[in-house]
Amino acid sequence: MNEKRVKVTRVTVEFEYADGTKKEVDIDPQENEALFWSERSVTQMLAPFYEKHRKDLSVKESVEFARELGRQVSAVTPEIVIELWNTPIDRCQATTELPGAIRKPIKCIPTVPCKTCQV
Repeated sequence: MNEKRVKVTRVTVEFEYADGTKKEVDIDPQENEALFWSERSVTQMLAPFYEKHRKDLSVKESVEFARELGRQVSAVTPEIVIELWNTPIDRCQATTELPGAIRKPIKCIPTVPCKTCQV
């Protein structure tokens, strides 16, 4: 097959928070390969991916996870993905809102766009 695949050049997602605040987040297709926004996609697709593709974290990546989860993490596992999905966003602002999506960068470290950060 020599057909060329159409290239995705831009993905924009809009989040709406409980207080009515809306935030648009651009997901760069050159850096990210997937976006998961439903319970089923996170628990049945993304988390199981890390069962076979465990990702050991660098010190810098571990610090990023510590900020999100409030504790040190040495590797991405299905359990860590589920914990990330069920951890309130913007931990420093005492919100109880859970993430609306998790993006999977090409580098394999899932991340959650938050309300206040420039993600």
